[in-house]
Amino acid sequence: MTANNSPAENVVCVYCGDIATTEDHVPPRNLFPKNTLGLIKVPACFNCNNDSSKDDEFFRNVLVNDDRIQKHPEAEEIIKTNERSLQRPQARGLQVSMLRDRTSFPLTSPAGIIYEGTALKTDFSRERKVLERVTKGLFYHEFERPHPNENTMSVYSSRHMGKDQKMKDSVLEFISYIKPGNKKTIGNEVFSYGFAIAEDHPNGSFWVLIFFKAIPFFAYSIPPAPIE
Repeated sequence: MTANNSPAENVVCVYCGDIATTEDHVPPRNLFPKNTLGLIKVPACFNCNNDSSKDDEFFRNVLVNDDRIQKHPEAEEIIKTNERSLQRPQARGLQVSMLRDRTSFPLTSPAGIIYEGTALKTDFSRERKVLERVTKGLFYHEFERPHPNENTMSVYSSRHMGKDQKMKDSVLEFISYIKPGNKKTIGNEVFSYGFAIAEDHPNGSFWVLIFFKAIPFFAYSIPPAPIE
């Protein structure tokens, strides 16, 4: 996620609170074609920024191996970049896991037709790490303050919800709270996001993160319960 510019003096890292010495792209820069305008950068310390690079590469690999992005006009360049990255000798383990871990899952077309798609079967914890960072970065970008450390963040993938109808209904309800002005798009809809703030707490928020106009994730940032 590294960006070359340095933030202003005494600005803190949006992830850990240390002094920021770099800027971090949210979402990761490797998801966008070259020369994409309007990318979001947030202040970060060197360690938080540098430690994310392998997770960013893993996340890109997950997305480009998901059938749902294939028709997006910007996907081809990212897919080719990912293929070149996998040719490196140090990526041999990732190549093996890609062949081993592909799985099918049901998809629904815009016309309501259900069909089988393929994607990588992964440990969602690594995807979650990237998505939590993106959400925290977007929180800072929108509100010009770090995400509250005391909050609990929960991240979900539409693919991993399965048949949990209660969760799906909850997500749909929160989506209905997102105001038109709180919906943003970057890079020909390579990435879109929307957010809603809890009516009863300024630190509570719900986020929808959509990659390549096809792969949605949902994040809840929940403040601690008040002490009675």
